Amino acid sequence: MTKLNALSHCILLALATLSLLSHAQPLAIDGVTYPQGKKSFADKIVVFNPGSPQADKKFRKKKNALGRPDYSSKKMSGMVSLGCNGSITLEFKNNALADDVGKDLYIVEVGLAFEDAKIEISKAGNHWINLGTLKKRGKKIDINGYVNTGEAYHFVRITDLGSDCRTETRGADIDAVAALNRPLNQIPATVNTNVATSTTGTINSTNSCPTPDADGDGVNSIACGGSDCDDNDPNRFPGNVEIADGRGHDEDCDPTTHGGRDRDGDGFEDASAFNIGSDGRKEYRGLDCNDNRTDINPATSEVCDGIDNNCDGSIDEGVKVEFFLDADGDLFGDPSIKRMACDHSEYFEGQHWVKNKEDCNDKDATINPITGKCR
Repeated sequence: MTKLNALSHCILLALATLSLLSHAQPLAIDGVTYPQGKKSFADKIVVFNPGSPQADKKFRKKKNALGRPDYSSKKMSGMVSLGCNGSITLEFKNNALADDVGKDLYIVEVGLAFEDAKIEISKAGNHWINLGTLKKRGKKIDINGYVNTGEAYHFVRITDLGSDCRTETRGADIDAVAALNRPLNQIPATVNTNVATSTTGTINSTNSCPTPDADGDGVNSIACGGSDCDDNDPNRFPGNVEIADGRGHDEDCDPTTHGGRDRDGDGFEDASAFNIGSDGRKEYRGLDCNDNRTDINPATSEVCDGIDNNCDGSIDEGVKVEFFLDADGDLFGDPSIKRMACDHSEYFEGQHWVKNKEDCNDKDATINPITGKCR
């Protein structure tokens, strides 16, 4: 073999080896196939905001969201809890998220309860596309209709929506974030056609609609293949900034987001900020009934003080006790006349009340169990 032929043989062998390496070997875990193998998972934490209130310290290890799923329900380990309204931004450095056949993005949210979160993706970490929420889209999300074919998205942002802030693992519990699509060079150019993306939402080009974007907000109407839920309102489209208002105006086409106003910093959004659902009737509100006091929110225990401490719409429920009228002042109550009141109460409207009901004659102070005449 000549030196030239030997060199050519080595080059061909190297090219063949590189070709084999460039094709990711699929990986199957718990019945889920990851076409890009070990490279399917987000591998860098960009930003972690632990929310307020935060999850317990042992559940705030942000690196637990990287790599393959490894959550252990027995040890309660292998995941990061975002905290109430917290968020985490992850990056795919060794691979990319793209539109392919079927589901493309897998948010492995785990734990004892399903906690809702908003999902967004970005090419470079600056302009974000809102894919909706986990409860609406599911943990496996098809990004078809939101992106162009062949586009690579390297960033995923997950924001807890404050649906469960009571336990030590407050907020959504993220075990892993994975791209379920094939490598970009293996995705046919015809998987998703006729779609273009703006920085504020999704634009679908079509010839069948004469005015696909009637309100001029840069996002086509749903009727024309876009994602604008109200093409008559230029300040309402997916990806728009949600404003906390008391008018019920939904800026981002997601009624479950209210603008994030939490003036007292107790981790619960102000209930005065709300949106009206697509049915025109249902209201989606924050959960804090008094956003000026940190001791009044859904996580607070009810106390007997004439205030709705836990924001459930009732006042002093479950904490009042029975009192009986003591008209004759002998400290024994009439069993036939009672009322519910706080335990520290004693006088109502000028009358004396006690917690026992042992008086057989409440009109005569000389007749009661002490005098021995109540038998």
